[in-house]
Amino acid sequence: MRAQLTVLIVFLLSINTVQHLTLSDDDSQKQFTSSRATGVDLSVSDISYGYPNFADQQKYQMFSSNYPIFSFNRPELLFVVDAVIDVEIEVTVEIENLGTTNSAIVDVNFIVLHNEYQGFEIYNGTSQVNSIRAQSSATTSFKFTPTYAGNHSVIATPTTSAVDDNPANDVMMGTFTVASHYFNCDDLNLWTVGQSWGMNSDTSLSEGSACHIGNGQSSNYNSNLSKRRISSLINYFQQTDNGKFQEFIDQKRLIIHSAPFGESNANQSTNDDVKNTKESIYSPKAALERRIEIQDVIFHQ
Repeated sequence: MRAQLTVLIVFLLSINTVQHLTLSDDDSQKQFTSSRATGVDLSVSDISYGYPNFADQQKYQMFSSNYPIFSFNRPELLFVVDAVIDVEIEVTVEIENLGTTNSAIVDVNFIVLHNEYQGFEIYNGTSQVNSIRAQSSATTSFKFTPTYAGNHSVIATPTTSAVDDNPANDVMMGTFTVASHYFNCDDLNLWTVGQSWGMNSDTSLSEGSACHIGNGQSSNYNSNLSKRRISSLINYFQQTDNGKFQEFIDQKRLIIHSAPFGESNANQSTNDDVKNTKESIYSPKAALERRIEIQDVIFHQ
């Protein structure tokens, strides 16, 4: 009886074969992708830095990456550092949802790593952002005080409860440079200086005034600048036409006297405000003041 039952089971299995469907690799990948697609695609689009304290901002903004600077037209990428040691900094992270579906709450993790020591985290913080609509963006910020100067690396990573359709574009990595010293030269009491040094509002950078050497028109800066321009003309006489005039210069038959006037003979109506570069540097009136004139030509028998 046992033998008959065994034969019957084997026979039934053999006549009821199962049909298998074979999918190509492409079809398999499409089926897997479509089954897990959520329409959410998060990506960090920008990391920026600024000083939350107004006094710090006024003191350090000129050579830091914070942008824009009120009433000063500095190019966005013209900066030296991002922050100053032992000064609080605020980091703003912008996150985009490139997908077609609104996201759930987003956790943004921001890490600062010391470049000289592997795995040394200077800062590690997480902040939440409410739902980000499809094809929209949102920002979140972190405040911390850097205690290590130098060049560091930053990593910003957004995560949410839904599966991200394109995890390859989620993370942004960048650099974070912290200055060990930042001096505006706005206080001469800390220095031993000569009589030509003083404070001047025309030379100010971040503060209302800054160190200045010279006394306006009595300074020899513009005079020395005029001498350099005159030297250029003398060099031209010495080298032009294969040194044709050099023989006459050596024999004292051609004598050139320089008269560097500096700013003393300049047109006083010409704008010389260093902050107004359009008028004081690039305007035709300013350009005409940067010239060399031959005042007299005297012939001796």
